[in-house]
Amino acid sequence: MKDPDDIKAAIMRNEDKILTRPEIGQLTKTSKASIRSGVTCEIEDGPWRLSADMRKSLGGENTGPDPGVLGRAAVSSCLAIGYAVWFARMEIPVNAIDVEVSADFDYGGVLGVSDVAASYSEFRYLVTIDSPAENNEIMKVLDWADAHSPWLSNTKTAFDPQRSVRITTGGEGN
Repeated sequence: MKDPDDIKAAIMRNEDKILTRPEIGQLTKTSKASIRSGVTCEIEDGPWRLSADMRKSLGGENTGPDPGVLGRAAVSSCLAIGYAVWFARMEIPVNAIDVEVSADFDYGGVLGVSDVAASYSEFRYLVTIDSPAENNEIMKVLDWADAHSPWLSNTKTAFDPQRSVRITTGGEGN
């Protein structure tokens, strides 16, 4: 594991910057997903390149994880990273962190063939911590990190997405 002192120092530098100039903490990040054939999706976000696809039984080529995998991975990795940051920041030793996300859903809602929502009906996560610290110290970190996790918050907070549409002709998307 990376040295917790390095993690803490990096977090504190950013805390100091935002306390001094709060406007630098106001960000917009953009991901672009593009499909040129079938349902295989190429995703760009800054320097990162990812792909998503669907299983062959759902019309895809199974060349990458489906959006559900990426969504659950976003939550589990956000939680795991958040815990690592806050263990370091609060100077509580930790040897290993595992976060397992499980979600229940009815694919009939996704396909529009049943009267259920296309969303998850249940969402759970199991956190496994290997640490010599006292249980109350560990729980304090987990509670703090959960309260400040953007992806965990996204699973609990309803917001109204704003859609814009651009239609082009000539077969080339923008």
